[in-house]
Amino acid sequence: MTLSESGRDPSITGLHTFETIAVWIEKDANGVEHVVGTALDDLAQPNGIDLTNISGTDVIAAGSKVIIAQAEAVNAAIVWVADVGTNGNHVYELHATMLSSPGAGLDGQGFALVKPAETFNLMTLPAGVDLASIKVSGISGEGSADIIVQWDGVTAGDSNVYARHFGTILDPATGAAIAMTPVGNTIQVNANSQGDQSHNGVAGLLGDRFISVWQDSNASVTGGNGTDIVAQIFDTRAPGQHIVGDFVTPTGRVAARPDILVGTNGNDFIL
Repeated sequence: MTLSESGRDPSITGLHTFETIAVWIEKDANGVEHVVGTALDDLAQPNGIDLTNISGTDVIAAGSKVIIAQAEAVNAAIVWVADVGTNGNHVYELHATMLSSPGAGLDGQGFALVKPAETFNLMTLPAGVDLASIKVSGISGEGSADIIVQWDGVTAGDSNVYARHFGTILDPATGAAIAMTPVGNTIQVNANSQGDQSHNGVAGLLGDRFISVWQDSNASVTGGNGTDIVAQIFDTRAPGQHIVGDFVTPTGRVAARPDILVGTNGNDFIL
């Protein structure tokens, strides 16, 4: 199946209500980039929502990506980076929207998604953010439509991993998102900041928690043997609280860009 004849950096997610949603960045006839997408029902047929220009008039930041992530089982958060600077000065903002499903579809019938009329400005990104490193995850399985956004950032030549929690309010009548706003401040994920911490990954866990993973070149962690993969669990109910200390994978070859799979039934996670 070909979703588009052009575009870059696709991202995809599935909802518990059988919808599959893919998004990517694509140039229009004038060469201007937009966030676009498609939503499919359980028979892989378009479900009718217009996703031909999700980002509107936003200027998509060069080198950035669009990310879609499931949130609370039947919602999908779409996050991208807009360049709102002028006169050659780059100012980057995280913008987002949320697609929501009523969960009434079956066998290609009754599928629908709703989205808010306007997109949300989540935050202005600080200087030094690696735009291509931004990751997004939902939290709590079916308990919350909130999301975690995580990125690599460089300050004074030192690379660290940062994250921020964003709360979502849904209209109880329509199910559409009416607000996506920060909950608390940006946190530095890695406890040890010596060396470089980068190539991050993030996934939600049950109980309003999330797990972060990254590549760490800190000699006190790696023993001088290159880089290790380090993880940390956070509880958003107590901002900044570390549930467990840093831990390192067993000695051996590790992937530079790890993926995380989360089993919501047993609350297991695989690095």
